[in-house]
Amino acid sequence: MRDADENGLVMCCTCGEVLPYDEGVVDCSHWIEASVEATRYNEFNAHASCKSCNMSDNGMAAFHGKFIQLQHGNEIYEELLTLAREELIFESYDDRKEWYMEWARYYKQQYEELLEMRK
Repeated sequence: MRDADENGLVMCCTCGEVLPYDEGVVDCSHWIEASVEATRYNEFNAHASCKSCNMSDNGMAAFHGKFIQLQHGNEIYEELLTLAREELIFESYDDRKEWYMEWARYYKQQYEELLEMRK
């Protein structure tokens, strides 16, 4: 929804196809794999992508990386690479759980704000 225009359309960050974000044909594509915790929820690392691109050739990572450079600049691109090399260390299971819960609350709030803006 974040990447959608006022008509509910998004452009795939890798192939450029324009698609409706709410019809199940668009994924949230991560340039650096979602399994890397340090960048998983970084908004600069995730963009709308058609399912076809997201599911092929490692999410078309080379094209997604170029998209990030063009869209957000080389500084953000390099920052994501640096973050990806960092390992998040939590002192306990509860600390890790709270970290995830904070992100969940943050994105729930972001979603609700987007819904309000689109009314």
